[in-house]
Amino acid sequence: MPLLANITCSVLDRGEMVRKFSTLKVNKIFTLIFPTNSCVKSCMFDAIASISPPQRLSLLYLDDELRPLLTLFLALDSRLEDIFAKMNEAMIAQIRLAWWRDTINSDIKPKGEPLVEMIENVQNQYHAFDVTNALISLINGWEYLILSEENLSDDDLYHYASERGGAYFGLMAEACGKSELTEDFQNLGRIWALSSLFEKDNINAEKARSLAYEYYKSINFRQLARAIRPLSILTFPAIYALKTNDKKQDGILFGLSYIWHAISAR
Repeated sequence: MPLLANITCSVLDRGEMVRKFSTLKVNKIFTLIFPTNSCVKSCMFDAIASISPPQRLSLLYLDDELRPLLTLFLALDSRLEDIFAKMNEAMIAQIRLAWWRDTINSDIKPKGEPLVEMIENVQNQYHAFDVTNALISLINGWEYLILSEENLSDDDLYHYASERGGAYFGLMAEACGKSELTEDFQNLGRIWALSSLFEKDNINAEKARSLAYEYYKSINFRQLARAIRPLSILTFPAIYALKTNDKKQDGILFGLSYIWHAISAR
């Protein structure tokens, strides 16, 4: 794959895969991963643009029929993370989260927002799965961080991880026909959510890392990676940070490890 070759060359030349990957044009990524006849293609461009480069890599390995599900999750999560990062007052952030919650639950969506259009299309396309409740759980997870004290309790961390990551990863297990691995998928999602805390130097980092490690020990990663490689690729930086305590993840060792995992699922 030419794209993978470009990433590999970047790692070998500079040891900075993520920075090189981020220079790739969003419309090139968009063209690569979405078929022309996709019924949700018209509202995907802005969603792809809002997703971080390593997350786009995970989409490249996903089957066409499942890409909209994961793309929506990552795009909405990015929007909610932005609300949290720019929060001055918890009440204002809550109002914004409430707007998204009401919009997701509403049968009549407001017009003019591409992400809302995408939500509606995905809800209609994947009506066999409980997309609505999984998206609401994602919002609830961010609300735990907004409403909790700076020093999160163990219960806060569990609910945050389960709501933000566990619920939607569980949905992905069902969508890809791997319901027997739902618990592993959910634990992987919890680690992914907790990595936002343990990859940063804050008061919750050690507790988040400890909880994530408990989830990590319970997962059969070889079986899981083969079941749905894109989620394994998506969460690789979190697992790598958990195992190595490498928070920057911009060196050649990380880059080569990431590429090897994407190729081999190991």
